[in-house]
Amino acid sequence: MIIYVCLTANEKDEPILRVVEDSKVNNLTRHDILLTSGFGLHLANYTLRLLDTGIDIKFENFKQYDRLIKDVNEIVTERAKKMYNLCESVKLAANS
Repeated sequence: MIIYVCLTANEKDEPILRVVEDSKVNNLTRHDILLTSGFGLHLANYTLRLLDTGIDIKFENFKQYDRLIKDVNEIVTERAKKMYNLCESVKLAANS
């Protein structure tokens, strides 16, 4: 489950989409998608669309894309919090 996305830069100061996934196998896994090519932007857009946030995912410029990613992240983090709370509630109910 993807729990966090952000626009940041790698060690070469190139723009990347950072995706953090909570995996039952590896705990937290970080995926960085380089945004310096058309294919990288396509892959980032595809990843963001898979999150099904209802937001129209498209790249116009980096300022717009940063705002878009922040909006997506807000929805993703809220979903993750709700899922975590639900799992905790189920665990408590099972132990009662």
